[in-house]
Amino acid sequence: MKYGVVVYKNTDNIGDDIQSYAAKCFLPSVDYVIDREGLDTFQSEQSETVKAIMNGWYMYSKFNWPPVSCIDPLWVAMHISKNDYFGIGDRFLDEIGGAYLRHYGPIGARDKTTMQMLESKNIPCYQSGCLTLTLPQIGEIKKTEEVLLVDVDPQNEKIIKTQYPNETFVSITHDVDMESYHSLSINQRFSRVEMLLQRYQNAKCVITSRLHCALPCLALKTPVFLIYKQEYASRIQSFLPLLHYCNFENVNKYIQSDFDLGNPPDNNNKYLEIRKKLSSLCKNFIADESVCEPFRASLTEIHLWQKKLLEKTEYTLRNELSAQNDWIKTLTDDKEFFRVQSEEKQERIKKLQDWIKQLDVAKSYLEKQNDNKDMRIAELENWCKEVTSGKDYVETQWRQTQHQRDEIQRKLNTLLEDDKIRKIIRKKGYEI
Repeated sequence: MKYGVVVYKNTDNIGDDIQSYAAKCFLPSVDYVIDREGLDTFQSEQSETVKAIMNGWYMYSKFNWPPVSCIDPLWVAMHISKNDYFGIGDRFLDEIGGAYLRHYGPIGARDKTTMQMLESKNIPCYQSGCLTLTLPQIGEIKKTEEVLLVDVDPQNEKIIKTQYPNETFVSITHDVDMESYHSLSINQRFSRVEMLLQRYQNAKCVITSRLHCALPCLALKTPVFLIYKQEYASRIQSFLPLLHYCNFENVNKYIQSDFDLGNPPDNNNKYLEIRKKLSSLCKNFIADESVCEPFRASLTEIHLWQKKLLEKTEYTLRNELSAQNDWIKTLTDDKEFFRVQSEEKQERIKKLQDWIKQLDVAKSYLEKQNDNKDMRIAELENWCKEVTSGKDYVETQWRQTQHQRDEIQRKLNTLLEDDKIRKIIRKKGYEI
Protein backbone atom coordinates (compact mmCIF):
# COMPACT_ATOMS: atom_id res chain seq x y z
CA MET A 1 0.00 0.00 0.00
CA LYS A 2 1.17 3.51 -0.80
CA TYR A 3 0.49 6.53 1.39
CA GLY A 4 0.22 10.22 0.67
CA VAL A 5 0.18 13.35 2.78
CA VAL A 6 -1.92 16.35 1.73
CA VAL A 7 -0.11 19.71 1.94
CA TYR A 8 -0.71 23.24 0.80
CA LYS A 9 2.48 23.70 -1.19
CA ASN A 10 2.21 27.48 -1.51
CA THR A 11 1.37 28.23 2.09
CA ASP A 12 2.46 31.37 3.90
CA ASN A 13 1.49 29.89 7.28
CA ILE A 14 3.35 27.02 8.92
CA GLY A 15 0.07 26.12 10.64
CA ASP A 16 -0.96 24.43 7.37
CA ASP A 17 2.10 22.19 7.62
CA ILE A 18 1.36 21.45 11.29
CA GLN A 19 -1.99 20.00 10.17
CA SER A 20 -0.29 17.99 7.44
CA TYR A 21 2.34 16.80 9.91
CA ALA A 22 -0.43 15.57 12.24
CA ALA A 23 -1.69 13.35 9.43
CA LYS A 24 1.82 12.26 8.49
CA CYS A 25 2.36 10.94 12.05
CA PHE A 26 -0.16 8.14 11.33
CA LEU A 27 1.45 7.06 8.06
CA PRO A 28 4.00 4.24 7.89
CA SER A 29 5.61 6.12 4.99
CA VAL A 30 5.12 9.16 2.82
CA ASP A 31 5.20 7.90 -0.73
CA TYR A 32 3.41 10.88 -2.27
CA VAL A 33 2.95 14.52 -1.50
CA ILE A 34 -0.51 15.65 -2.63
CA ASP A 35 -1.09 19.33 -3.28
CA ARG A 36 -4.35 20.39 -1.66
CA GLU A 37 -4.98 22.90 -4.47
CA GLY A 38 -4.51 20.29 -7.23
CA LEU A 39 -6.52 17.31 -6.00
CA ASP A 40 -8.09 16.74 -9.41
CA THR A 41 -4.74 16.61 -11.22
CA PHE A 42 -2.73 14.45 -8.80
CA GLN A 43 -1.15 11.42 -10.46
CA SER A 44 0.31 8.34 -8.84
CA GLU A 45 2.64 5.95 -10.60
CA GLN A 46 0.66 3.62 -12.84
CA SER A 47 -2.51 5.00 -11.18
CA GLU A 48 -1.81 2.99 -8.03
CA THR A 49 -4.10 3.63 -5.06
CA VAL A 50 -2.77 6.08 -2.46
CA LYS A 51 -4.26 6.16 1.03
CA ALA A 52 -4.46 9.69 2.43
CA ILE A 53 -5.89 11.37 5.52
CA MET A 54 -7.68 14.40 4.07
CA ASN A 55 -7.71 16.78 7.02
CA GLY A 56 -7.20 20.52 6.81
CA TRP A 57 -8.55 23.70 5.23
CA TYR A 58 -10.44 23.47 1.91
CA MET A 59 -9.61 25.44 -0.24
CA TYR A 60 -8.64 28.34 -2.53
CA SER A 61 -9.15 26.67 -5.94
CA LYS A 62 -12.53 25.02 -5.45
CA PHE A 63 -12.93 24.23 -9.12
CA ASN A 64 -10.08 21.68 -8.68
CA TRP A 65 -12.65 19.26 -7.30
CA PRO A 66 -13.42 16.43 -6.85
CA PRO A 67 -10.13 14.64 -6.11
CA VAL A 68 -8.89 11.95 -8.48
CA SER A 69 -10.08 8.39 -7.97
CA CYS A 70 -6.61 6.98 -7.19
CA ILE A 71 -6.75 8.69 -3.77
CA ASP A 72 -8.37 6.47 -1.17
CA PRO A 73 -9.40 9.18 1.34
CA LEU A 74 -10.27 9.41 4.99
CA TRP A 75 -12.20 12.67 5.20
CA VAL A 76 -11.70 13.78 8.75
CA ALA A 77 -11.00 17.11 10.53
CA MET A 78 -12.09 18.92 7.37
CA HIS A 79 -12.71 22.67 7.47
CA ILE A 80 -14.49 24.30 4.53
CA SER A 81 -14.01 28.01 4.02
CA LYS A 82 -16.61 30.15 2.29
CA ASN A 83 -13.75 32.16 0.85
CA ASP A 84 -11.78 31.21 -2.26
CA TYR A 85 -10.07 32.80 -5.23
CA PHE A 86 -13.06 32.58 -7.58
CA GLY A 87 -16.11 33.21 -5.37
CA ILE A 88 -17.36 29.63 -5.70
CA GLY A 89 -18.14 29.38 -1.99
CA ASP A 90 -19.98 26.18 -1.07
CA ARG A 91 -21.21 25.50 -4.63
CA PHE A 92 -18.39 23.00 -5.06
CA LEU A 93 -20.46 20.77 -2.72
CA ASP A 94 -23.34 20.64 -5.22
CA GLU A 95 -23.99 17.88 -7.78
CA ILE A 96 -20.82 15.88 -8.53
CA GLY A 97 -18.88 17.66 -5.79
CA GLY A 98 -21.43 16.73 -3.14
CA ALA A 99 -21.91 13.24 -4.58
CA TYR A 100 -18.17 12.65 -4.16
CA LEU A 101 -18.28 13.39 -0.41
CA ARG A 102 -21.48 11.41 0.07
CA HIS A 103 -19.70 8.45 -1.47
CA TYR A 104 -16.96 8.63 1.19
CA GLY A 105 -19.17 9.75 4.06
CA PRO A 106 -19.71 10.28 6.81
CA ILE A 107 -17.33 13.24 6.63
CA GLY A 108 -15.50 14.33 9.75
CA ALA A 109 -16.03 18.10 10.04
CA ARG A 110 -13.38 19.92 12.04
CA ASP A 111 -15.87 22.41 13.46
CA LYS A 112 -19.57 23.09 13.83
CA THR A 113 -19.71 25.63 11.00
CA THR A 114 -18.32 23.10 8.50
CA MET A 115 -20.70 20.43 9.77
CA GLN A 116 -23.66 22.76 9.25
CA MET A 117 -22.49 23.52 5.73
CA LEU A 118 -22.23 19.79 4.92
CA GLU A 119 -25.63 19.10 6.47
CA SER A 120 -27.19 21.85 4.32
CA LYS A 121 -25.95 19.89 1.27
CA ASN A 122 -27.33 16.58 2.65
CA ILE A 123 -23.83 15.18 3.07
CA PRO A 124 -23.53 12.71 5.99
CA CYS A 125 -21.15 14.17 8.55
CA TYR A 126 -20.13 14.45 12.19
CA GLN A 127 -18.01 16.87 14.20
CA SER A 128 -14.60 15.24 14.52
CA GLY A 129 -12.40 18.02 15.96
CA CYS A 130 -8.94 18.85 14.67
CA LEU A 131 -6.24 16.29 13.92
CA THR A 132 -3.58 18.44 15.60
CA LEU A 133 -5.08 17.27 18.92
CA THR A 134 -3.48 13.89 18.20
CA LEU A 135 0.11 15.18 17.88
CA PRO A 136 2.63 13.02 19.77
CA GLN A 137 5.41 14.23 22.07
CA ILE A 138 8.41 15.55 20.09
CA GLY A 139 11.65 14.11 21.49
CA GLU A 140 12.60 14.54 25.14
CA ILE A 141 10.72 17.09 27.23
CA LYS A 142 13.12 19.76 28.56
CA LYS A 143 11.06 22.49 30.15
CA THR A 144 12.28 26.10 29.88
CA GLU A 145 11.18 29.41 31.41
CA GLU A 146 10.11 30.76 28.02
CA VAL A 147 6.66 32.33 27.73
CA LEU A 148 5.99 32.17 24.00
CA LEU A 149 3.88 34.90 22.40
CA VAL A 150 2.77 33.41 19.10
CA ASP A 151 1.34 36.00 16.70
CA VAL A 152 0.04 38.15 19.54
CA ASP A 153 -0.72 41.68 18.32
CA PRO A 154 1.62 44.45 19.56
CA GLN A 155 -1.03 46.10 21.73
CA ASN A 156 -1.76 42.94 23.70
CA GLU A 157 1.94 42.00 23.80
CA LYS A 158 2.57 45.29 25.59
CA ILE A 159 -0.28 44.65 28.05
CA ILE A 160 1.00 41.16 28.88
CA LYS A 161 4.62 42.21 29.27
CA THR A 162 3.63 45.13 31.49
CA GLN A 163 1.62 42.87 33.78
CA TYR A 164 4.41 40.30 34.02
CA PRO A 165 7.72 42.23 33.90
CA ASN A 166 9.75 39.34 35.35
CA GLU A 167 8.83 36.67 32.78
CA THR A 168 11.05 35.60 29.88
CA PHE A 169 9.01 36.43 26.79
CA VAL A 170 9.82 35.29 23.26
CA SER A 171 7.75 36.40 20.25
CA ILE A 172 7.15 33.86 17.46
CA THR A 173 5.13 33.93 14.24
CA HIS A 174 3.52 31.23 12.10
CA ASP A 175 4.12 33.38 9.02
CA VAL A 176 6.81 32.07 6.68
CA ASP A 177 8.78 33.68 3.89
CA MET A 178 7.08 32.17 0.86
CA GLU A 179 10.03 32.31 -1.53
CA SER A 180 12.50 30.55 0.73
CA TYR A 181 9.97 28.23 2.40
CA HIS A 182 8.56 26.87 -0.86
CA SER A 183 12.04 25.92 -2.01
CA LEU A 184 12.30 23.41 0.86
CA SER A 185 11.52 19.72 0.47
CA ILE A 186 8.57 18.31 2.40
CA ASN A 187 10.98 16.62 4.82
CA GLN A 188 12.70 19.94 5.48
CA ARG A 189 9.35 21.59 6.05
CA PHE A 190 8.30 18.87 8.48
CA SER A 191 11.66 19.23 10.28
CA ARG A 192 10.80 22.90 10.83
CA VAL A 193 7.40 21.88 12.13
CA GLU A 194 9.03 19.47 14.60
CA MET A 195 11.44 22.16 15.81
CA LEU A 196 8.53 24.55 16.38
CA LEU A 197 6.39 21.95 18.14
CA GLN A 198 9.31 20.96 20.35
CA ARG A 199 9.69 24.58 21.40
CA TYR A 200 5.98 24.74 22.22
CA GLN A 201 6.29 21.49 24.15
CA ASN A 202 9.17 22.76 26.29
CA ALA A 203 7.80 26.26 26.96
CA LYS A 204 6.59 27.35 30.37
CA CYS A 205 3.36 28.40 28.63
CA VAL A 206 2.10 29.79 25.33
CA ILE A 207 -0.10 32.80 24.51
CA THR A 208 -1.38 32.76 20.93
CA SER A 209 -3.92 34.00 18.42
CA ARG A 210 -3.35 30.92 16.23
CA LEU A 211 -5.72 27.97 16.52
CA HIS A 212 -3.04 25.65 15.14
CA CYS A 213 -0.69 26.72 17.87
CA ALA A 214 -3.28 26.41 20.66
CA LEU A 215 -4.55 22.93 19.74
CA PRO A 216 -1.05 21.42 19.33
CA CYS A 217 -0.18 22.85 22.76
CA LEU A 218 -3.14 20.92 24.20
CA ALA A 219 -1.81 17.74 22.62
CA LEU A 220 1.72 18.48 23.92
CA LYS A 221 0.38 19.34 27.42
CA THR A 222 1.80 22.85 27.43
CA PRO A 223 -0.37 25.43 29.25
CA VAL A 224 -1.89 27.61 26.54
CA PHE A 225 -4.08 30.70 26.34
CA LEU A 226 -5.91 31.63 23.12
CA ILE A 227 -6.68 35.22 22.13
CA TYR A 228 -9.17 35.31 19.28
CA LYS A 229 -10.78 37.99 17.15
CA GLN A 230 -14.53 37.94 16.58
CA GLU A 231 -14.06 37.77 12.81
CA TYR A 232 -12.60 34.26 13.23
CA ALA A 233 -15.19 33.09 15.76
CA SER A 234 -17.03 30.79 13.32
CA ARG A 235 -14.07 28.42 12.93
CA ILE A 236 -12.78 28.79 16.50
CA GLN A 237 -15.89 28.60 18.68
CA SER A 238 -16.12 24.81 18.48
CA PHE A 239 -12.76 24.59 20.28
CA LEU A 240 -13.22 27.26 22.95
CA PRO A 241 -14.60 24.78 25.53
CA LEU A 242 -11.24 22.98 25.32
CA LEU A 243 -9.14 26.09 26.03
CA HIS A 244 -8.33 28.96 28.32
CA TYR A 245 -9.27 31.93 26.16
CA CYS A 246 -10.57 35.45 25.78
CA ASN A 247 -11.43 37.71 22.87
CA PHE A 248 -9.10 40.36 21.53
CA GLU A 249 -10.56 43.23 23.58
CA ASN A 250 -10.41 41.56 27.02
CA VAL A 251 -6.79 40.46 27.39
CA ASN A 252 -6.12 42.98 30.15
CA LYS A 253 -8.82 41.37 32.29
CA TYR A 254 -8.47 37.65 31.63
CA ILE A 255 -4.69 37.24 31.39
CA GLN A 256 -4.50 37.73 35.17
CA SER A 257 -7.78 36.38 36.47
CA ASP A 258 -8.01 33.24 34.30
CA PHE A 259 -4.41 32.59 33.29
CA ASP A 260 -1.61 33.60 35.66
CA LEU A 261 1.67 33.50 33.71
CA GLY A 262 3.64 33.26 36.95
CA ASN A 263 1.93 29.97 37.69
CA PRO A 264 0.07 28.93 34.52
CA PRO A 265 -2.89 26.60 35.07
CA ASP A 266 -3.01 23.17 33.49
CA ASN A 267 -5.10 22.72 30.38
CA ASN A 268 -8.41 20.96 30.89
CA ASN A 269 -8.69 17.36 29.68
CA LYS A 270 -11.79 17.67 27.51
CA TYR A 271 -9.69 17.26 24.38
CA LEU A 272 -8.56 13.73 25.39
CA GLU A 273 -11.77 12.05 24.25
CA ILE A 274 -11.54 13.79 20.86
CA ARG A 275 -7.86 12.81 20.60
CA LYS A 276 -8.68 9.20 21.39
CA LYS A 277 -11.46 8.94 18.80
CA LEU A 278 -9.41 10.65 16.08
CA SER A 279 -6.36 8.51 16.77
CA SER A 280 -8.39 5.33 16.66
CA LEU A 281 -10.11 6.38 13.43
CA CYS A 282 -6.83 7.21 11.68
CA LYS A 283 -4.98 4.13 12.93
CA ASN A 284 -7.80 1.85 11.81
CA PHE A 285 -7.89 3.53 8.40
CA ILE A 286 -4.15 3.04 7.90
CA ALA A 287 -4.17 -0.50 9.27
CA ASP A 288 -6.99 -1.51 6.92
CA GLU A 289 -5.30 -2.62 3.70
CA SER A 290 -8.58 -2.74 1.83
CA VAL A 291 -9.62 0.33 -0.12
CA CYS A 292 -12.97 1.96 -0.64
CA GLU A 293 -14.60 1.57 -4.01
CA PRO A 294 -13.60 4.81 -5.74
CA PHE A 295 -16.09 7.45 -6.73
CA ARG A 296 -16.86 7.08 -10.40
CA ALA A 297 -17.42 9.97 -12.74
CA SER A 298 -16.10 10.38 -16.25
CA LEU A 299 -13.58 13.07 -17.04
CA THR A 300 -16.15 14.61 -19.36
CA GLU A 301 -18.72 14.85 -16.56
CA ILE A 302 -16.15 16.30 -14.17
CA HIS A 303 -14.84 18.82 -16.67
CA LEU A 304 -18.36 19.93 -17.60
CA TRP A 305 -19.18 20.34 -13.92
CA GLN A 306 -15.97 22.27 -13.25
CA LYS A 307 -16.76 24.46 -16.25
CA LYS A 308 -20.21 25.08 -14.78
CA LEU A 309 -18.59 26.20 -11.52
CA LEU A 310 -16.39 28.58 -13.43
CA GLU A 311 -19.20 29.86 -15.67
CA LYS A 312 -20.93 31.43 -12.71
CA THR A 313 -17.56 32.65 -11.58
CA GLU A 314 -17.08 34.14 -15.06
CA TYR A 315 -20.45 35.89 -14.76
CA THR A 316 -19.45 37.16 -11.32
CA LEU A 317 -16.09 38.26 -12.67
CA ARG A 318 -17.77 40.03 -15.62
CA ASN A 319 -19.99 41.92 -13.20
CA GLU A 320 -16.97 42.67 -11.11
CA LEU A 321 -15.09 43.86 -14.20
CA SER A 322 -18.03 46.07 -15.13
CA ALA A 323 -17.99 47.53 -11.65
CA GLN A 324 -14.24 47.93 -11.94
CA ASN A 325 -14.67 49.73 -15.28
CA ASP A 326 -17.18 52.10 -13.69
CA TRP A 327 -14.72 52.65 -10.91
CA ILE A 328 -11.93 53.28 -13.42
CA LYS A 329 -14.16 55.82 -15.20
CA THR A 330 -14.73 57.54 -11.88
CA LEU A 331 -11.00 57.49 -11.31
CA THR A 332 -10.47 58.97 -14.80
CA ASP A 333 -12.87 61.81 -14.01
CA ASP A 334 -11.19 62.28 -10.70
CA LYS A 335 -7.84 62.21 -12.46
CA GLU A 336 -8.89 65.14 -14.70
CA PHE A 337 -10.11 67.08 -11.68
CA PHE A 338 -6.89 66.42 -9.84
CA ARG A 339 -4.90 67.33 -12.97
CA VAL A 340 -6.55 70.77 -13.04
CA GLN A 341 -6.02 71.10 -9.32
CA SER A 342 -2.40 70.08 -9.77
CA GLU A 343 -1.84 72.67 -12.51
CA GLU A 344 -3.35 75.37 -10.32
CA LYS A 345 -1.18 74.27 -7.46
CA GLN A 346 1.87 74.29 -9.72
CA GLU A 347 1.04 77.86 -10.79
CA ARG A 348 0.60 78.86 -7.19
CA ILE A 349 3.89 77.17 -6.33
CA LYS A 350 5.61 79.12 -9.16
CA LYS A 351 4.23 82.41 -7.80
CA LEU A 352 5.34 81.50 -4.33
CA GLN A 353 8.78 80.60 -5.63
CA ASP A 354 9.01 84.00 -7.40
CA TRP A 355 7.90 85.72 -4.24
CA ILE A 356 10.51 83.80 -2.28
CA LYS A 357 13.15 85.02 -4.74
CA GLN A 358 11.99 88.60 -4.17
CA LEU A 359 12.09 88.05 -0.45
CA ASP A 360 15.63 86.71 -0.82
CA VAL A 361 16.64 89.90 -2.71
CA ALA A 362 14.99 92.05 -0.03
CA LYS A 363 16.66 90.00 2.64
CA SER A 364 20.08 90.51 0.99
CA TYR A 365 19.42 94.28 0.72
CA LEU A 366 18.36 94.52 4.37
CA GLU A 367 21.37 92.47 5.44
CA LYS A 368 23.63 94.84 3.48
CA GLN A 369 21.92 97.88 5.03
CA ASN A 370 22.27 96.31 8.41
CA ASP A 371 25.98 95.73 7.77
CA ASN A 372 26.34 99.42 6.70
CA LYS A 373 24.58 100.55 9.85
CA ASP A 374 26.89 98.38 11.91
CA MET A 375 29.87 100.07 10.24
CA ARG A 376 28.42 103.59 10.85
CA ILE A 377 27.71 102.70 14.45
CA ALA A 378 31.32 101.56 14.83
CA GLU A 379 32.53 104.85 13.29
CA LEU A 380 30.31 106.88 15.62
CA GLU A 381 31.49 104.88 18.59
CA ASN A 382 35.12 105.63 17.64
CA TRP A 383 34.27 109.34 17.15
CA CYS A 384 32.57 109.42 20.56
CA LYS A 385 35.71 107.94 22.06
CA GLU A 386 37.80 110.68 20.39
CA VAL A 387 35.41 113.43 21.54
CA THR A 388 35.45 112.03 25.04
CA SER A 389 39.25 111.97 24.94
CA GLY A 390 39.33 115.61 23.69
CA LYS A 391 36.90 116.65 26.42
CA ASP A 392 39.13 115.03 29.02
CA TYR A 393 42.16 116.91 27.58
CA VAL A 394 40.35 120.30 27.60
CA GLU A 395 39.15 119.73 31.16
CA THR A 396 42.71 118.92 32.21
CA GLN A 397 44.05 122.08 30.53
CA TRP A 398 41.32 124.18 32.10
CA ARG A 399 42.11 122.85 35.56
CA GLN A 400 45.80 123.63 35.02
CA THR A 401 44.93 127.18 33.87
CA GLN A 402 42.74 127.70 36.90
CA HIS A 403 45.49 126.53 39.14
CA GLN A 404 47.97 128.93 37.52
CA ARG A 405 45.52 131.84 37.80
CA ASP A 406 44.91 131.08 41.46
CA GLU A 407 48.65 130.93 42.05
CA ILE A 408 49.17 134.32 40.34
CA GLN A 409 46.32 135.85 42.36
CA ARG A 410 47.80 134.55 45.58
CA LYS A 411 51.18 136.00 44.72
CA LEU A 412 49.55 139.33 43.75
CA ASN A 413 47.66 139.49 47.00
CA THR A 414 50.90 138.89 48.85
CA LEU A 415 52.57 141.76 47.02
CA LEU A 416 49.68 144.09 47.67
CA GLU A 417 50.06 143.59 51.31
CA ASP A 418 53.40 145.39 51.09
CA ASP A 419 52.87 149.18 51.77
CA LYS A 420 55.80 150.19 49.63
CA ILE A 421 54.41 148.43 46.63
CA ARG A 422 50.97 149.82 47.28
CA LYS A 423 52.43 153.34 47.28
CA ILE A 424 54.26 152.72 43.99
CA ILE A 425 51.09 151.44 42.37
CA ARG A 426 49.11 154.40 43.49
CA LYS A 427 51.84 156.65 42.36
CA LYS A 428 51.60 155.13 38.93
CA GLY A 429 47.97 155.99 38.92
CA TYR A 430 46.52 152.47 39.30
CA GLU A 431 43.67 151.67 41.55
CA ILE A 432 44.06 149.05 44.16
